[in-house]
Amino acid sequence: MLERLAKIMFGVSIAFLVVGLLWIFMN
Repeated sequence: MLERLAKIMFGVSIAFLVVGLLWIFMN
């Protein structure tokens, strides 16, 4: 349960990082 939650949070954090980088490059 906790491992699954940790993987989900890790994936979400990476997704936000990628979106942030794309946002910076777009602007």
